[in-house]
Amino acid sequence: MKTVGLLAALLSSWAVSVYSGEVPLDGGLCFGRPMAQAVYVVHWMSLEFFFLCVSSSLAIILDLNGVPQKYLFHHLKQKYVWVIYLLPELSMIFGVIFLAVGYAMDVGERSGCIFFYAGCVAVVGFVGLVALIFWYLKFARKESSEKHYGDDEYLGTNVIATWRDRVDYISS
Repeated sequence: MKTVGLLAALLSSWAVSVYSGEVPLDGGLCFGRPMAQAVYVVHWMSLEFFFLCVSSSLAIILDLNGVPQKYLFHHLKQKYVWVIYLLPELSMIFGVIFLAVGYAMDVGERSGCIFFYAGCVAVVGFVGLVALIFWYLKFARKESSEKHYGDDEYLGTNVIATWRDRVDYISS
């Protein structure tokens, strides 16, 4: 959680550097001033997701400090608790996606329409590649669990929250 929170803080400073940067020439070279304003909104959304990641990471760290070890697995399996524990990971993913979309929009307004379209293709490729990595790792965990432990019930069931697989496996 500390690492995720620190990464979100770093990425939010990166988003702020663009968000507070100078306006593209003539209000934008591709779609003009409305797109330049939309870039700011998209980067602002990215900042909000990173802020949610940092804040929820801190809340979770403080929450873990208050739970005795013998109750920890039961605490993590509670219906809404494990959903809240997904917030840092999910908000980091959405923050990065909004940041990438904002950069694609921004490069088009600073460099011309061809770069906007190239940036859009790059964003779709980037998001698709990251999703593919998540799914491959989930599949590899499940396959490893079946191969080495003869158990396919727990490992490899969650795409993003891999810790959830281990909590289910250990506490059962």
